[in-house]
Amino acid sequence: MLNKYIKFDGVQIPNPISYSEDSEVIENQYETEAGGLNVSVTRYDRLHVSVSFNVSSTWAKKLKAFSKQKYVTVSLFDLTEDDYINHQMIIRNFKSNLIEHSEYLISTNGLWKVSFELQEL
Repeated sequence: MLNKYIKFDGVQIPNPISYSEDSEVIENQYETEAGGLNVSVTRYDRLHVSVSFNVSSTWAKKLKAFSKQKYVTVSLFDLTEDDYINHQMIIRNFKSNLIEHSEYLISTNGLWKVSFELQEL
């Protein structure tokens, strides 16, 4: 079913070799005068995704270009909705490493392992 995981601004991205997502709750905690704890939740389920890819130099260049944008509209499969949902996200911690000896391949400037994190706005 999940043969394509991610779209950036409507562009289908190659399947990642690793994919991990987690959610966090954004909250403020205050100690009351009586010594109790008052918690004010401002947001549930803020999404954070870590991905890595093995891609050609062409795709490495495209992914790097996406990482320089202010934000990206990312379409991801949502387990609770059983459908793809769009999220406004930023790309952080972009890393690219040349795969050893791949520089000798024809029609590409090597194969690259690219990894980054997506953080929901």
